[in-house]
Amino acid sequence: MVKHSNDSEQYRFTAKQIGELTDGRVSLKTLNNWVAKKQWFTELAPSEKGRPRLFSRANVIEAVLASYFMMAGLPRSGASTLMQLLVVNANGSGGWVGDLRDKFELLPYLRPRSKDWHLLLNCSEERESLTFGRLDEIRAVSTGALANELSGSTSSTIVIPISAIIARIDEIGS
Repeated sequence: MVKHSNDSEQYRFTAKQIGELTDGRVSLKTLNNWVAKKQWFTELAPSEKGRPRLFSRANVIEAVLASYFMMAGLPRSGASTLMQLLVVNANGSGGWVGDLRDKFELLPYLRPRSKDWHLLLNCSEERESLTFGRLDEIRAVSTGALANELSGSTSSTIVIPISAIIARIDEIGS
């Protein structure tokens, strides 16, 4: 963890740590590309010339989830949309993107020490260019409900172990 005297405690993760959490799928170059293309859903810290960019816990969660979504075949822009859908689905309504960003880390399965949560990304069997089929839905389920949710599905389902991801992020960030 890198800490500069004028950095907020909120921004404490490095690009190297994000690389470790994504098993190398998200590099510094990738992070900078996402910044340049304005593909972040969560708010980034302002960068200081000559200092490495630091990232918040919410930024790290987004980067790790984006890497999973992209492994499933979704483009990064689609991954950003999924971050927004997670918040909208949890709150039951849309809203101003800034308000949704503030609610991102308040989702029960993204809180520290969340237990037994998985994200299910359901996609249709029809393949389209650049995406893993059509996204039907994304939602969180508990471990107890996982087997029932997966039985009889006619679509492809990607299971993302969100509680395990959160535990790794919080371990590295502590």
